[in-house]
Amino acid sequence: SMGIGFSIVVASDKREKIEENGSMRVFVQHIDVLENS
Repeated sequence: SMGIGFSIVVASDKREKIEENGSMRVFVQHIDVLENS
């Protein structure tokens, strides 16, 4: 049960970081699409 609790904390922490950097992440992915087309 300790492992499950830890993984939930890590997952929520990553999700918060992704949301913080969400707009920049989308911007970078858009540049990758333009370069590969």
